[in-house]
Amino acid sequence: MQKSIKVNADFYDDIEKEKILKNSSNDAIIKIIPSIIEISTPEFLTYYLFRNKRYYPKKYSHYDVISRYIKKAYDDIYDYVTFNGQSINTNPELDAEDPHQTGLIGESVGLSTISRIYDCIEADWAPIPERRGRGAPSTFDYQYYLASTGKELIQVECKGTAVNKESLKDNASTHKSDILDKKQKLDKFAITNADPFPANMRYGTITSIDFRSDRILKCWITDPDPEQIKENAYRFKLLTRLKFLRDWIAFISPRSQFSASLNTRVGCLENIKNPQELNEIPLKKINGEHFELIPKYARSNEYTFFTNKSNVDDGSAAGHVLKLSENDLFFMGIREDLFILASKQNFEKILTFNYSSDSMDKTIECVFRVNRFKELNLPEDKLPRLNRSKEHVRFLLKGQIHYSASGLVFGILPIPKEE
Repeated sequence: MQKSIKVNADFYDDIEKEKILKNSSNDAIIKIIPSIIEISTPEFLTYYLFRNKRYYPKKYSHYDVISRYIKKAYDDIYDYVTFNGQSINTNPELDAEDPHQTGLIGESVGLSTISRIYDCIEADWAPIPERRGRGAPSTFDYQYYLASTGKELIQVECKGTAVNKESLKDNASTHKSDILDKKQKLDKFAITNADPFPANMRYGTITSIDFRSDRILKCWITDPDPEQIKENAYRFKLLTRLKFLRDWIAFISPRSQFSASLNTRVGCLENIKNPQELNEIPLKKINGEHFELIPKYARSNEYTFFTNKSNVDDGSAAGHVLKLSENDLFFMGIREDLFILASKQNFEKILTFNYSSDSMDKTIECVFRVNRFKELNLPEDKLPRLNRSKEHVRFLLKGQIHYSASGLVFGILPIPKEE
């Protein structure tokens, strides 16, 4: 799979451009818009593959649920689009647009585009809860606090459409109207201070996917309609990142003392006004001792916390291997650095981590408990260097592994056809 996806990012029109460049972020915007931006494939896939885990972290916490969802997500993206070497386009064999798929792709591209303006990563975006019931206000899709200034709350409504003709705006205009209508409704709630999720900026993004294989994605941004609000930007961003760490660490090690301790710390931070009271106060075990998280090869291959987790051969990440199909497994892990950050609770480092995004071929040591290995019914004769102990089964598989800026590490591991 190609390492990046090109996107033509631009203002929706000159009217929107004039409005957008009046806001406080105009210097950052004109460095990005208009231009051809490159979204790394790991970034795009992080938004696309793990969307439901961001929205429903408790529901998508079990291995089997996540593996079924990821398999479906991979099947859907490969059925609907073609990675053409420079960008993506709609599968030429399709006759009509799939609004659900264009919406998911539009969300991934829209968040990636706005992230470049505000220098944020996947761990900074929090879905906005939808309000239901008669008279409930509309909401945008995602929100993000810009903690570098401590002043701005950014919200984004992401749309997507597919086109097969020159007049791209004909397809995007309906989405533009929907975004404007939602903003106008929210403005009415803001007048009476009834908006449950106020924001300084509300961007709209509209992504166009072309049926023609020689075109690249197009992403338009619309007027953010700024408001003046008073919110604790620092606290929001800190909690958003800590919840991101909590949810993924809970997936990697759901019943550990470490996961429980981190969940308790997030709860404490939610209930105090000044997060600095807990800055650099490390997480502790039940007995009061600090967690000892040793990098994999730091002490003659001694390893305390990740010994029985599936891991990348160079020690950069640990996690779980899930079964996608009879022919493919899937490694889902996080960088070991994130466990260290979560343990030490240095808020400055938590607020600023931003890893290099890349895709590369790696060898994964797949580790399963014996009972789990039996449940998956994997073809033992095809698993290289399979080794059994009393409690675990280990073997090695190779695949293209994606490293995201937020520290997620994932990729498909094909089962060899022959040993």
